[in-house]
Amino acid sequence: MGTKWNVFTNNFDLVNSVDTLVVGPAVSTDNAIARFDGTTGKVIQNSGSTLSDADVLSTGELNVTTDVAVQYGGTGRSDATEYAVICGGTTTTGAHQSIASVGTAAQVLTSNGPGILPTFQAAGGGSSPTTTRGDIIRRGASADERLALGNFGHPIGSDNTDVVYLSPRNLYHFLDDFTDDSGISYILSSGGGAVAPSTTVSGTSGVVLLRTTSAINSLWSIQNANTATGTLSLYLGGGEIRYETKFKTSASSQTATDYWSLRLGLVKDSRDGPGTDGVYFEHNYNNNTSNNWFAVERASSSDTSTDTGVAADGGVYQTMTIVINSGATSAAFYIDDSLVHTETISFSGTTFTWSIESKRLANDVVGNVDSFVDYLEINQLITR
Repeated sequence: MGTKWNVFTNNFDLVNSVDTLVVGPAVSTDNAIARFDGTTGKVIQNSGSTLSDADVLSTGELNVTTDVAVQYGGTGRSDATEYAVICGGTTTTGAHQSIASVGTAAQVLTSNGPGILPTFQAAGGGSSPTTTRGDIIRRGASADERLALGNFGHPIGSDNTDVVYLSPRNLYHFLDDFTDDSGISYILSSGGGAVAPSTTVSGTSGVVLLRTTSAINSLWSIQNANTATGTLSLYLGGGEIRYETKFKTSASSQTATDYWSLRLGLVKDSRDGPGTDGVYFEHNYNNNTSNNWFAVERASSSDTSTDTGVAADGGVYQTMTIVINSGATSAAFYIDDSLVHTETISFSGTTFTWSIESKRLANDVVGNVDSFVDYLEINQLITR
């Protein structure tokens, strides 16, 4: 009949109308999310956002029109106070909260307890207790408190409870670093021949050399200046007293006939010997006896002497400290800041002076005995 027919060998679908077809690009990105191109609803295009087979969404900027709840990784809110701290909500999934105030310079974020947002407050908690220039913050019984500026010349110290400004008349302080000979008060007692104290030892300023000769009773002592009897207004029972000196004895190389004494501490009424009363360290050197320091309480010319177990370390400086409590009922002895003995005493109402004494007690075939004093310091907080 002269008519040609095309034979289709593949399956095909019949389309009622081309208006229902959705047309896409020739190629696309694997797992890319298709986007409509235009408003016809019939054309789609490729995109840069992907959704993997594991349901992982990868995209650029995400613009969410509603707040993302906390349980879905959001904050539950769409805005916050500028520069403010963000805190958790009132429940485990509640919207996050923004602290209303950003505080001021030097304030710290402070907890106000459970159920209440923290706030910025002055360092130390709450508002500062200081009100006036020069105020000091000290710790009270349970909170920080204000210590008002003290009067001119009043030092800061402890009253054994608080940090306070002390009245100069309520504080006795003596310190001599022995950098000037004029600051030394010394006495040459029976026997004579001792070498005068010097504040220069082998070119070292600030160290006093006490040297006795081989003569019996050759003695040097350092005591308070210009007081013939040796008494000083250290009133026992009128406040804690602290005596401290840094001291070095001669190297222990003498013979069995050597015998000299060293006495460091507080005594009542004598510069040559211990007097009738005193609290002091004592070292009586003799090769036949102990080379240790002894803690001594002397009352009515009777000694209570206790071996500290610490040797008078010849050639090495030792810090010797005695602390008498405010009621003069106890004396604590320290060597190099370690407590070596505590003695019960009964000296309330007694007046003592300070003393450092070196004395030759027997003939010596070797020669001089040298002792060295680096400094002497005495403090008393007067409470009477």
